[in-house]
Amino acid sequence: MSRSWTVWARVGAVVLLSTSCTGDGPEPSETAGATEQDDTGAIAPGVDPDAYTLVADDVLTVCADVPLPPFSFEDAETATGYGGFDLDLVAAVAAGLGLDVSIEDVAFEAITSGAVFTEGRCDIAASALTVSDEWERHLEFSAPYYEVKQSLVMSEDATPIALADAGGMRIGVQAGMAAQGFLEDEGPQDVEMVVLDNTTDLLAALDLGDVEAVVLNLPTGTAWVAAEVGVSVVETFPTDDTYAIAIGIGRDDGLLRLIDDELARLRADGTRDRLLADHFAFPPEGGADDD
Repeated sequence: MSRSWTVWARVGAVVLLSTSCTGDGPEPSETAGATEQDDTGAIAPGVDPDAYTLVADDVLTVCADVPLPPFSFEDAETATGYGGFDLDLVAAVAAGLGLDVSIEDVAFEAITSGAVFTEGRCDIAASALTVSDEWERHLEFSAPYYEVKQSLVMSEDATPIALADAGGMRIGVQAGMAAQGFLEDEGPQDVEMVVLDNTTDLLAALDLGDVEAVVLNLPTGTAWVAAEVGVSVVETFPTDDTYAIAIGIGRDDGLLRLIDDELARLRADGTRDRLLADHFAFPPEGGADDD
């Protein structure tokens, strides 16, 4: 087994064991017509199960591009075979709706293009999806559930350098992710941007020296550091980016409203913060209350 594949396995192992901290993110927006709930917080039996349609009866089918720790990764010990903050959050949403959950591992572009919805492959997508004007041509988004920063990651053996001074360097990004647009907008004009398909390829390219640095979301960068795979986060960047659950554009059967209701409930009862604490390998600024 090559070193790059070995260190990626270690990243997954560390993410599974990360239980020491909390996270921050935006308050989900209020939604009209809150779903009736019983005193346990579950959706009340009076909710009409035929109000929305699903790919499979009584199952919320979720598309995600795996792995993207700590948001998603394979986990043989779970019922779905997957874990991570995003996927545990949508499992909690499904439970609140009285549904089972199934995860479909798909390419990121298949989500952002809307193909997974037009092909009827999934009901929703949760894959560190940034709410953006570009993707809103194909997707509709829930209330945001996480506010994300970007990071510059380099080999721990390299001399740390600020992004502003990285002119002429080869810097890797994942295709379609917010980091790609961030580097295009904020990086020096003469940066050589190397666009790769997924975070596995990013880590391998950095490990093999094919790129000199990587720009990606801060939680994933710190998951790599926590796994002791020989990298360092050398700079972080606040952004206005938020992650949200997506559905296919034009869907008007009420599912998105119910998802927003569930996200608000999971925020109010502390479930969202508990999941952040379970999965994030660093203490973000601001703590769990976001006030």
